[in-house]
Amino acid sequence: MTLDVRQRLILTLAAMACLAIAVPQECGAQDEPLELHFFWTPGCAPCREVRRDVVLPLVEKHAQIDYHEYNLADPDATEALVGFFISYGVPEDSWGGSSVAFIGDLCCIGTDEVESRLPPAVEKLLEQGWQVPDASKPTDVRSRIVELFDRFGVPAVAGAGLADGVNPCALAALVFLLSLLSISGRTGNEILATGLLFAGGVFIAYFGVGFGVFKGLQALRGYELAAQILYPLAALATLVLTMLTLRDYVCAKRGRPEQMSLKLPRPLLRAGHAVTRTLLRGRWFLALAVVAGAAVSLLELFCTGQIYLPTLIYLSSRGKLVARVIPMLALYVAMFTLPVIVLTVAVWAGVSSQAIRNWAREHAATSKLLMAVVFAVLTLALVAASL
Repeated sequence: MTLDVRQRLILTLAAMACLAIAVPQECGAQDEPLELHFFWTPGCAPCREVRRDVVLPLVEKHAQIDYHEYNLADPDATEALVGFFISYGVPEDSWGGSSVAFIGDLCCIGTDEVESRLPPAVEKLLEQGWQVPDASKPTDVRSRIVELFDRFGVPAVAGAGLADGVNPCALAALVFLLSLLSISGRTGNEILATGLLFAGGVFIAYFGVGFGVFKGLQALRGYELAAQILYPLAALATLVLTMLTLRDYVCAKRGRPEQMSLKLPRPLLRAGHAVTRTLLRGRWFLALAVVAGAAVSLLELFCTGQIYLPTLIYLSSRGKLVARVIPMLALYVAMFTLPVIVLTVAVWAGVSSQAIRNWAREHAATSKLLMAVVFAVLTLALVAASL
């Protein structure tokens, strides 16, 4: 049967339509690149390996890939990662991983998933096409980070600050201050004002030191070697402190406080007493109370910093959102300062400094046990951060 030109044209168009239906369409493959977003941690050896052996070779092999890399030592990268988790609908209990890759509609969490799932996913997407992901950033990223940070961070930080505040090292200086004020014949209101101003000095100095150390730790996280050794060393240090504090607990329980290991060296103790005595003598004692509090708290850092520094390292591991870390740091310092305020009010209300000294001596073992628990928790947290 002979077909005229019109019939042949109709059959040709129909065949082309069938082919168009049969061949998979690349959704945006011709016009839009295939975006690969890879998040990794410099201090993680498996992350470096999967980046070098899997991710970068894929990018070099396929020119269609538009590659975006994020260093999780950068706080902005963490915020971006949370945004991707929200956009991809990843459950919160799966958020994490020292390396994460997003491509097409696929999310690979952890080096094992990136290594096993990413290469075949790239080949499949390039063969069948892909949807261009929504580039709009969720508006609730910061609120979700703050929510998660508060959920896991507030109890630990508040407990560590309170344990640090009832540290015998910190209480010794306060008891000496209150005894000095009582012996010097200061009125109840003068004692209250001096103690509160002293607490203000402690807060200012302790917060300033903590913020400076935190910023330094954040800077170290950007260096590969420092990121690798920081958290394991801190975890080892807190483990040693846990054991030493338990030993101190046994010494205090047996009535042998002089045998405790973690205590303020006598020269620093004398220096703190000398500073307090010098600054609070004379008519300008109220004006100098803040200076005395700041000076004494800095002298005590040898002892009180045993909890403070590991807590700051813990915050640096979780505190990618610096604006949220500042209130957390203030919470720690406020809890550290709280015993100063409470005991000052107690003396103002009529409790003698000798009674406070006896109470502190009787509860030295309890204080050491609380510190040991805090050190143990910090050890576990830092081990988790190092892994």
